[in-house]
Amino acid sequence: MIEFSSTITLGDIMNCVVWGTGLFGAALSARKFAENQRIEAYTEIDGMYLQLLAIAIDKPFVLEPSEIVEKRQRLQYGAYAYAMWNFLETIADRCRTDPVLKDTWYPVFAHESGLHRAWFDDPANRLKFRNAFRRFVAEFAWTDRSAD
Repeated sequence: MIEFSSTITLGDIMNCVVWGTGLFGAALSARKFAENQRIEAYTEIDGMYLQLLAIAIDKPFVLEPSEIVEKRQRLQYGAYAYAMWNFLETIADRCRTDPVLKDTWYPVFAHESGLHRAWFDDPANRLKFRNAFRRFVAEFAWTDRSAD
């Protein structure tokens, strides 16, 4: 038969301390893991964007697609716009559940999608993207999204 005592022993106190420390450590570990995931996501997105900006520095006509007249530049722009929209899809995916990333990257999404929206709106190009992303683009409120 199990007997219960109304006295608290040093062993009982140590058990509570060990359990409490373990729970605190687990919570701290989970928080650090989430923080590291956010940093990794930011770093990856930042690196992708830097590569696209380097292309734009090298080929500035990709920033003014309406001014392109040469066939070669139109082909280069098409490849650039496709890469940019793939990058924007990555932003949409990564920021869906992270308000900190949204604050940083939704303004970039709004800016770049505005520059390259005509390319995206071409029916042949829209088919290159998932339905969920096409809906996101259609529903995106093209205003200040930092309050989300």
